[in-house]
Amino acid sequence: MKLIIFITLFFSSISANAQWTYYSESDDKKVTFYIDHSSIKRNGGISKMWTMQDYADVQKQGQRSIKYLLEFDCKNDSSRGAAFLAFSKQMGSGDVLYQDYKNDPWRPYTPDSVSASLAKIACVR
Repeated sequence: MKLIIFITLFFSSISANAQWTYYSESDDKKVTFYIDHSSIKRNGGISKMWTMQDYADVQKQGQRSIKYLLEFDCKNDSSRGAAFLAFSKQMGSGDVLYQDYKNDPWRPYTPDSVSASLAKIACVR
């Protein structure tokens, strides 16, 4: 239990100091995507970066925004989710409704995908 509280506070404090920069918007204008350039960290060929999806309307599980910690294998053109936190209000504010800190499997991305364009940002630093 103490570990879960620590992890929650740790990730909340990191993302609370985020400097969110507009990245793109869905075609229907219902989701806006942001990147926190200040969160980009690189260790060898692996780069990590926080991103956020901000919803115009409340989603099925009650969230208005979700922050994702993404990892990029810059040498093997693959990515995975490392953590996410869903919030009750826009721009990562309000209550944390649910969260997950498990690493997803590595997945290769295609050159024209969103993951590829995010990797270009994360892997250049």
